Amino acid sequence: MGIGYSDLDIYKLAHELAIEVHKMTLQELPKFEIYEEGQQVRRSSKSVVMNIVEGFHRRRYKNEFIQFLIYSVASCNETIEHLNILFSTNSLRDEKIYKELREKYVELSKKITKFIQAVENKHLKPKSIVRVLLFLLLSSTIYHPPSSNPAFLDYGWGVRPEGMGGAFTSVADDVNTIFYNPAGLANLSSKEVNLMYTKPWVGLDGIDISFMHGAFSYPLDKYGNFGIGITQYDVNGIYLENTATICYGYDLARLLKFDRKILAGINLKYLGWSVKWDEEIKRQDDPVVKAGNSKSSFGVDFGLYSEPVGGLKIGLLGRNLNSPDVGLYYENKVPQEYRFGLAYNFGDLGRFEDFTTAFDISHRGQEYSEESKLQYFFGIESWINFHTFGFRVGYNKTDITTGLSYCPRIKQGTIRLKIDYALLISSVYTESMGSHKISFGIEF
Repeated sequence: MGIGYSDLDIYKLAHELAIEVHKMTLQELPKFEIYEEGQQVRRSSKSVVMNIVEGFHRRRYKNEFIQFLIYSVASCNETIEHLNILFSTNSLRDEKIYKELREKYVELSKKITKFIQAVENKHLKPKSIVRVLLFLLLSSTIYHPPSSNPAFLDYGWGVRPEGMGGAFTSVADDVNTIFYNPAGLANLSSKEVNLMYTKPWVGLDGIDISFMHGAFSYPLDKYGNFGIGITQYDVNGIYLENTATICYGYDLARLLKFDRKILAGINLKYLGWSVKWDEEIKRQDDPVVKAGNSKSSFGVDFGLYSEPVGGLKIGLLGRNLNSPDVGLYYENKVPQEYRFGLAYNFGDLGRFEDFTTAFDISHRGQEYSEESKLQYFFGIESWINFHTFGFRVGYNKTDITTGLSYCPRIKQGTIRLKIDYALLISSVYTESMGSHKISFGIEF
């Protein structure tokens, strides 16, 4: 296994010092300071560690790596100043403890600065993410240091959409649309059920992450369409994210008496996460741990879809419009995301049926990474043999994708089975053998 963040000397020292500071604030400070200056120095000392970890996770991008290391130095110096204030105000009376901690943080600041110079001279290549993923998720979601809020990301729930690189906002013509654009639900004329399961990044040692979802749509004829979606994101059985979505889509052209589709849709979502604290963490007198091990909130999505001319399709999505707070102890709002999609169906090209190209662009209002706020997605799809076999390829910032479908009709064509497969080759987690996604569905 390649180098991990826990192999870095700066991480080891920062981690040990954060624990020392944590214990010092609970054992050496007067009670009134535990949640005053004591809380501030605990947060800054932990921020030193968190920024090293998050920077290491982003080391593929040199500028981001250096940026987080600079944050770590800043948090290091902030911790030194908190220690100075505690000693100067006699809240920390033990001079020996004060001097030892201060000297160690001065030394740590120098070491991180030297490490930054090394990164600038020779940018490190990503070799292993196994030991980073869980730590990053827990530290960012639960403790929520400044500049991070990665909870409830778009993990790519649909198999068919992910085979197209995730470009589905303006395609939106099966039950997967619940997760990509609720307006597309009004495109469906049949009931549909879909179940998906995947384990991403196959081949990475020690990693056990899984995604799964279930989706159901039910047409209400002239009253629009109704849908339900559930998802689960599981990291080693320790951290879980769950969502439950009620979706409704309607064709506004019926009210406006247009001859072209103008669909609108809304999602009402339950968002919940939980973590299993180990016994060592439970024994620590940490206010975050005392706050519990789970949090839930509610989110709202809104989407639009139109087919203005010929084979052109346009989709718009606003996700998490109310910025639900999922922070356990500190505030941690799920960022708003806005997505725009264009697709064009060229019709039949020889043996290829409904040859479609699609492009999406999205902006997520997160704080932790300027570079990853803006994302783009591109995909191509076509079918043969009366939509029995489907083929697709796609591309986005993190993956090259391909997908296949087998959708036979049974019962004189009244029931259609759907088996979808997608392979995602990561350009970030290059040690893996890709993410393999499969779903089973039925349209009736």
